[in-house]
Amino acid sequence: MDFNTAYEAFLEKHRKARKGERLRRLIEGHGFLEKLILENVWWPAIGHFDHLHPEYEVSDFRDGTRFLDYAFLPGVVRLNIEGDGLETHARKISLAGFDDDRIRQNHLILDGWKVLRFTHNRVKERPRLCQQMLFAVHGNDLWQAECRRIFRHSTLARRKGNPAASFPFTSSKAYASERCRRAAAS
Repeated sequence: MDFNTAYEAFLEKHRKARKGERLRRLIEGHGFLEKLILENVWWPAIGHFDHLHPEYEVSDFRDGTRFLDYAFLPGVVRLNIEGDGLETHARKISLAGFDDDRIRQNHLILDGWKVLRFTHNRVKERPRLCQQMLFAVHGNDLWQAECRRIFRHSTLARRKGNPAASFPFTSSKAYASERCRRAAAS
């Protein structure tokens, strides 16, 4: 499946499962940078959208709600991926907004989230760097389980006569492949 087909199916699945504010945030809040993160970073590195949730709602420390650009929730590990555009996060932000953004991130970390923030420029110009950060952030906890699943899938496909079974890290580099081999062996 190509990226655009998978991306549309991914969004449609989440649109159908939401109502009210959660649906509105997905429709209005999921924009150009959020798609670019998936297209340039996530899809080339991971190759699927399993366990990934766009505009994910979390409770905040004031008993309110916040929305994360993406939450990756494959089990006990919680990864928040944020896209930071220059206009929204630098030029047009007030002092109170800047403070609130940092407190928001600190509370996520204190609540057990791992947080990755990517700027538009990095996602566009240096996507490999972003992919490496994605792999590095979960070295042992997240990727071990995912890599075991991938290698089981690849091994089963080869046993069924498909020696060129597609590895879900579709265009991954040697870095990612070696990381998965080590994780699967542990």
